[in-house]
Amino acid sequence: MLNKILICSLGSIGRKHLVNIKKYWPEVELGVWRSGEGYYSSELNQAIKVFKDLDKALDWKPKGCIIASPAKYHLSIALKVAKRNVPVLIEKPIGTGEENELEWELLRKYSEKLPIMIGYVFRYDACAIKLKEEVERGKIGRILDADFQCSSWLPEWRKDIRYEESVSALRELGGGVLLELSHEIDLAHWLFGEIRVLGSFLGNSNILDIDVEDYALVTAVNNQGVGISIRLNFCSEYEKRVITIRGSKGELIWDLNQASLSIETNSNSSLFIGEQDRTNIYKKQFEHFFNSILNNAEISCTVSEALKTLNFIKNARYYSDNGKQVKT
Repeated sequence: MLNKILICSLGSIGRKHLVNIKKYWPEVELGVWRSGEGYYSSELNQAIKVFKDLDKALDWKPKGCIIASPAKYHLSIALKVAKRNVPVLIEKPIGTGEENELEWELLRKYSEKLPIMIGYVFRYDACAIKLKEEVERGKIGRILDADFQCSSWLPEWRKDIRYEESVSALRELGGGVLLELSHEIDLAHWLFGEIRVLGSFLGNSNILDIDVEDYALVTAVNNQGVGISIRLNFCSEYEKRVITIRGSKGELIWDLNQASLSIETNSNSSLFIGEQDRTNIYKKQFEHFFNSILNNAEISCTVSEALKTLNFIKNARYYSDNGKQVKT
C-alpha cells in the first residue's frame, strides 16, 4: 500500500505534483523535504510532514520519492534515496550533463533492482501514444523526416517568481532551453530510437535577461536514416509546439498546444483529439509509477533512456561550441 510519498523540493513542478497526488490519491500521506531556501508556498499546508533534513525525511519511511529539485541536484538526491531502497520518480531532465559518470553508473545499478523513472510526462499524452502507433504500423509509409518545434515565452512560465531568478534562466542550476525543453528530444528518441547529432546552433537572443541559451537548432539522424530537426526557444511570445512527421504516403502533425493529431494521406484525412486537461497526463504518469512500485510494472523512461537524452544535449552543446561532435 502506498501510504506515504516524499516530494523533494517544492518549486513549481513540485507543487504541481503535490496538488495532483492530493487530488487523485487523497488517502496518501505527503511529506516534503526542502532546503528552507525556497519561497513560501501555500501548498505546504497539504503535506502532513515537512522536513529540512533528507535523512530524517527518509527515516519517515516513504514508499516512493519524487525528486523535483533543480536538475543540478537530481543525481546526488537520487543516489541517497535509492541507497535507502526507496523507489524514485526523477523530474526531467535527469541531470545537467556535468555529473560524475561513475555516479551515473551507480544509479543505473540501483535501477536494475529498484523502480527509478524519469518524468518525461508527454509519453502519457493520448496524442503521443496515437502518433507512435501510426508511425509503427506504417500509416504514412516509410518515414522520411521529422520536425520537433517548441516556441515559448519564459516570462510566462512561472507567475510566482521573476523569470530571471528561475531555474530555467540560471546556468549553475541547469538552465537553458535544451535542458528545460528536453521533452522534444526525449520524444524523438522514444519515436525513432537512437538518434545522433549532425549539427547544432545554440544562441542567446538578448531578448531576455539571462545567461543561458534561449534558442537552439539541432539536426540529427536515427539509425534508419530518418532526418530529424529540433527547434527550441523560450524567447518567443508567439507560442507554438508542433511535431511533424513526414512519410512516403502522408504526414502526421501533432499540435501539443491544441491537443490534436492530424493524420494526412492521399486517400484520407482525420483528426484525433487528445488530452484537453493536461493534469490527466500527470495522473497517468503517477499511476504508472505507483504500479511499478506495487506490481513491478515496466518503467516507462529508464535511467539509461534519460541519459541518452542528456548525452544528446551534451553533444549538441559541444558541436555548437566547437563545430564538431564529441568522440564517442
